[in-house]
Amino acid sequence: MPIPDFQTVMLPLLRITGDQLEHNFAQVIEMLAQEFSPTDEERLELIPSGRQAKFNSKVYWAKTYLSRAALIESRGRGRFAITSRGLEVLRSDPDRIDIRFLEQYPEFREFRNRTSRSSDEPGSENVASPSSSDESQIVQTPEEAIESGYRTLRDSLAQDLLETNQGMLTEVFRKSGPRPPLGHGVRRFQGGRRPAPRPAG
Repeated sequence: MPIPDFQTVMLPLLRITGDQLEHNFAQVIEMLAQEFSPTDEERLELIPSGRQAKFNSKVYWAKTYLSRAALIESRGRGRFAITSRGLEVLRSDPDRIDIRFLEQYPEFREFRNRTSRSSDEPGSENVASPSSSDESQIVQTPEEAIESGYRTLRDSLAQDLLETNQGMLTEVFRKSGPRPPLGHGVRRFQGGRRPAPRPAG
């Protein structure tokens, strides 16, 4: 099956920690890979920056969001475990955990508000806003959204520069007027021979 979006990963990840044991990131990635069954090619696929495998990135951001909502907590040295709040969520047997679900927790809302304030900076208009009205449909991780926004901005600037340069060249040719015909202003030699130089004195 295709690589799931990071919100789809949230509930399966929380269920893995439901055993109340400590887990590390590598273990969770392998357990989720068994559940979602990505192909070898999909597991090797990298995010645009090339810094991390796309599947691993989805798991990382799902873990980050669950942690910001205090459903899991760090236990040091890359290990984490479920919290009492996380256990309560599992007992409620939700069909899905996503951003909209996590918004009920004040810690998560504060995290989102901080992220939203940083997205108001110039040049961030193309990045998916954390305050999207249909957050359950967000499929890009924050890192992917930033990279996508950067590429969109870069392509837009390149197009603007191209159009500006074309406009400047057109204006230069317009102001220079038509070019004179070949040979205009050049003394023509009779018989195709250069006249002999006049004697000095």
